[in-house]
Amino acid sequence: MHVEPGVYDLGARALEMKPYVDLEGSGEGMTTVTSSVETGYGTVVGSDNAELRFLTIQNSGGGTLAIALSGDSVSPRLTRVTLTATGATVNFAFRFSNGSPALSQVTASASGGSEAVALVNLGGSVSASNSAFRASNSAGLNAEVLSNYGGATRFSDSTLSASGGPVAIGFRAFNGTHAFTNATIGASAATTSYGIYNGHKTSQSVVTINQSRIAGGTRALLAESGPVRIGASQLGGGVQLGAAGTVTCAASYDGSFQELSPACS
Repeated sequence: MHVEPGVYDLGARALEMKPYVDLEGSGEGMTTVTSSVETGYGTVVGSDNAELRFLTIQNSGGGTLAIALSGDSVSPRLTRVTLTATGATVNFAFRFSNGSPALSQVTASASGGSEAVALVNLGGSVSASNSAFRASNSAGLNAEVLSNYGGATRFSDSTLSASGGPVAIGFRAFNGTHAFTNATIGASAATTSYGIYNGHKTSQSVVTINQSRIAGGTRALLAESGPVRIGASQLGGGVQLGAAGTVTCAASYDGSFQELSPACS
């Protein structure tokens, strides 16, 4: 289905995609689908065997929760899509569970409220390439990506940036398996900021990083539980280990381009 240029305001409703029906706009700066829905659905709800491309999807909030795009147990494809969520107490640009969405040239941003997260993965598997995830200016947590309940994420040639508020985290994984290739991950905040925060005291995740740049104001990496393997990458801000966390560096260096030891020190 092709959508002509314009702003399509759904009010407090959501647009639910259908299987085998693609939604194609006239360009990210030309076609915008917007709503203020806050029932746990996104402005657009994804579907299997369906693609979103060449448009902007936004949720302007006004209530408790704003989600631009959501999906449960589905695996949509996104190409050249901008997702924005703002104006609510909690703002998520993209929230999905138990699916396997594929993202290419996607920009996802969340801002404001008490919590802003660009991408929330609950037990699913996501692959993203040539994409950007941004979270900023909430009064609490700003996080580019939160991943929980298992699953896997894969980021290549992508940027994750979190800023503002008391706490900012680039990538937060409680469990699962995650990989970064040629990624840039950064976090800055007034009090606490980590580029990557891996694992939890009751669970662990496995993270592999290659040819990437990780930076955080508090630490570039906090490995609370589970292994983190880093190759040919830059860590700006050092490493902090929890009781069950491990890190291994190979051919990597710090923010001053000094070579790191195998223990990333």
